Amino acid sequence: MFEDSRSLANITYCDSELKVSFVKINVKNINYIPFPKVVWHCNVLGERMSETALSSINPIAIISTSRIQVLHVDDDISFLSMAKQCLELEGDIQVESVNSVKNAFEILKIKKYDIIVSDYYMAEKDGLEFLKELKATGNSTPFILFTGQGRDEVAIKALNSGAFRYMNKGGAPDAAYAELVSCVRQATNHTRTQEMLKQSEKRFRAIFDSSIDAILVLNDAGEIVFSNKTAKIMLDYAKDEITKAFKKHFNKQFTATYEQNMLEGFKQLSDGNLSMTGKIVELALKRDSGEATIVELSFSAFTENGQWYGVSIVRDVTEHKRQDQLLEQSQQTLKALFSRNPEAIVFTDKDYRVIEINHSFTKIFGFTLEKIKGKILKEVIVPDGYEEESEMIRKLLSDGHVSCCTLRKRFDGSVFNVAMSGGPLMVNGKVTGFFMVYLDISNLITVQNALENALAKAELLNEKILVL
Repeated sequence: MFEDSRSLANITYCDSELKVSFVKINVKNINYIPFPKVVWHCNVLGERMSETALSSINPIAIISTSRIQVLHVDDDISFLSMAKQCLELEGDIQVESVNSVKNAFEILKIKKYDIIVSDYYMAEKDGLEFLKELKATGNSTPFILFTGQGRDEVAIKALNSGAFRYMNKGGAPDAAYAELVSCVRQATNHTRTQEMLKQSEKRFRAIFDSSIDAILVLNDAGEIVFSNKTAKIMLDYAKDEITKAFKKHFNKQFTATYEQNMLEGFKQLSDGNLSMTGKIVELALKRDSGEATIVELSFSAFTENGQWYGVSIVRDVTEHKRQDQLLEQSQQTLKALFSRNPEAIVFTDKDYRVIEINHSFTKIFGFTLEKIKGKILKEVIVPDGYEEESEMIRKLLSDGHVSCCTLRKRFDGSVFNVAMSGGPLMVNGKVTGFFMVYLDISNLITVQNALENALAKAELLNEKILVL
């Protein structure tokens, strides 16, 4: 709904969430109407408005969530007041007004601004002197010289001194302030974009340089155009080796004329042959000390502004390889201890189904792995009448280690004496299975029985001698 007025209007509008709101503004000297989040442009300002005028209002920009902070310097107090009102009507602009360069420097000590707008002719110092002093102190805030003095030499000096824009505040006020608003937004957006790019580049460089992997970026002529700290250290002693590795290990990704293709750039890549991407080769680099460093070399490619670039990542895997070797040695040692142990050893899962047996188990029990694997252990080696004892042993194994002497059954059905011990197999604190170790003590039992019989006969003989 609009009032019948040329200068004041109740504007009906919808914000970005489609909520209807009203605002009364002075529309005499501006051609931008502020709304939350969305800026609207109106073609009928200064004319009699009606509800049908809404059809001429179109969205043109999205406002940043943070207000643009403007420092306006001018020795004309009335002009400062008018400019502040006009600019702040935009909704996304906040203006701080000062009437001298001296006061401007004082406030700049405690606050940072997105843009500085300054008059040229002022009593103490003019706008150009102000600009030069700002640059001398390292202040890079965008500077707009907004003045009624429209001389070309002033404009040239301002721009040469680093001003973002020179603007004439003469002429129609609505046009002048509209241009100033546009310029303020352009300067602020440019500065914020540049700052975001710097921050992004800074973060990227921090991540890039903190990488323990060497990262190399090559142009389409095969030249290294970018590298991180790790790469620079590695290239000090391994540039030739890395170059040779590209020629040797990646040549199959190109045609037979690989050398020529390297000189001409990544022509195959630009034609869509990306089979090179993701390939990894292992390479041994030798330092001056003679010490060998094992690295993995990978390669991928990307385009930027129509030009192809290759990215190579060189990862030092020396320690990883050493750990792999130690692990392999440990596994070989454990395997030897398992396979060559004179005692019978069997591994089962949590349900006591056989997973692995050693050679001694086959020798003592007569079972091959093919015949016993996957079977429940007690069903194949526990003789009749020992089921209850076997169940008790299983319960003890669940609680910890157990050892005892008992009888067990061979593949041919014969029963013999064994000494057994066992316990749970633990991985990351969880029981994954069990192990049992068996020792055939049949001969020991036979000898023990013979000794007991001999002792019994000796005692009986002694008793007869005493009687005599």
